[in-house]
Formats: sequence, C-alpha cells, structure tokens
Amino acid sequence: MEKPDSVKITDFNANNINNKYSQLKWSTENELNVDHYEIERSSSTANFEMIGSVKGQGNSTSINQYSFNDTKPQNGTNFYRLKQVDVTGNFKYSTTVSVVFNLRLIDIFPNPAHNEIYLRNNNNFTNGNKLKIQITDITGKIIYNQTSETAGVDLITVNLPPQISSATYVIIVTNYKGEKQARKIFVTR
Repeated sequence: MEKPDSVKITDFNANNINNKYSQLKWSTENELNVDHYEIERSSSTANFEMIGSVKGQGNSTSINQYSFNDTKPQNGTNFYRLKQVDVTGNFKYSTTVSVVFNLRLIDIFPNPAHNEIYLRNNNNFTNGNKLKIQITDITGKIIYNQTSETAGVDLITVNLPPQISSATYVIIVTNYKGEKQARKIFVTR
C-alpha cells in the first residue's frame, strides 16, 4: 500500500565506479517508523527488480546517510529507485536515477606508453576468441598488426616496434564478430 510522506529522501544519486559497479547514495530527513529501503534496478523505466536492502533508522529527526553498491550492473543504462518500507509494510518510491555501463570495454594502458601497451581482456567483448590489434598513425595508416589469443588470458602485451616513434597513434581492437573499439594512445620514446 502506498503511504504518504513519512520520510524525505534527498540527494539520491548513482555513480559508475571504474565501469565495475554502481555506487548509490542517498540522504533522508525526518524518518518515521522506517523499517528498510529496498534497492530496485531496471534496464528500462519499468519492470524493476529488487537487488538489495538497507536497514532504516526507524525514527530520526536528523539527516541520515545511506549507500549501496550494485556489484553486478547490466550493460547499458541501469535505472535505480528506492522503495522505502515502514514497520507496517506500507511503502513509498523515490525518484528514479540512472547510470550507464559499457561492460564490454577493453582497458588499454599505460597512456602515454613507452615500449609496451597492455590490454586487459574483457570476455564480454572477446568471448575467448582471438583479438585483432592494430596501431595506426593519425592519418589512419596501419603501422602495426597483432592477433592475440584471449582464452584464459587476462593481460595482452603489445611490444611497440622501433619504427613507432614519439607521437599520437590510434589503437584499434577488433573481436571475432568484427566489432571494434578504438582509443588514442600517446607514445613517448
């Protein structure tokens, strides 16, 4: 049953932390008979599912701070809302907040690079299949090619050949489906 205001939820926000998890934070004022907050997530603005719960303060006239980490966000936009439940089972929903994740992203580092570039394998992108790696100059001319195995591999090393001098380059990774990711990389030698 929807309940009238028994708590004021303020500053409800969600943040993408290193493309690994969502950090939800909110504050409340004037809690009255609050039992708990259910955290709900959806990939649209409908069909929310509960993913966790945080115990409320019960009764409080001070400002209370809460947080919850969603360690299994979905690829794309994640919508979150809070369901504030009181001790009698009545509830009220917060506003909805969202955060975007690209869980298929290949991490490329260091930038700037010197002699080597490392790629952190993302199985959501490679699916354990070979990964084609190209380095181009800023005009698009391919100056380096490498194909790497990804099955059971966490870190892929690209040893920069001597003909790659200090400049700006683009590294392009292509998976088995032909999907590409590209990033600018700076080389200092």
